[in-house]
Amino acid sequence: MRCLKKNKREFWYALYLGNKDGKDENGLYTGEHTAKYSTPKKYKANISAAKSASMYGDVIVETFGTDIQYDKIIVIDEPNFEIDEHTVLCIDKPLTYDTNGRMEYDYIVTKAARSLNSVSYAIRRVTVDG
Repeated sequence: MRCLKKNKREFWYALYLGNKDGKDENGLYTGEHTAKYSTPKKYKANISAAKSASMYGDVIVETFGTDIQYDKIIVIDEPNFEIDEHTVLCIDKPLTYDTNGRMEYDYIVTKAARSLNSVSYAIRRVTVDG
């Protein structure tokens, strides 16, 4: 199924680039690691409404299995899109930065399910301390 253009919402994403070693004021390594992300990029895709819990139990086939914790699903009609399970997203809040210049995101990707014509991403809401 193709993604309808009128249903696409704008969001920001940043790709995980690895860990950055922390240093103190003397330039010595502290042993702390900080996640390093790419410059945020804007994109439009189909984003589902929030997942609701059923009081009668779910009798449907789960796209991502039963052990994946997620709140929404993003569907993109490019099966080789660059987002992966380490990507952070700004969906319900505007793109902002903390005092250290890091993106303040509100979702993370928990799982990707690729098919022949599209990819679905399970995303989970998070709270990031600055």
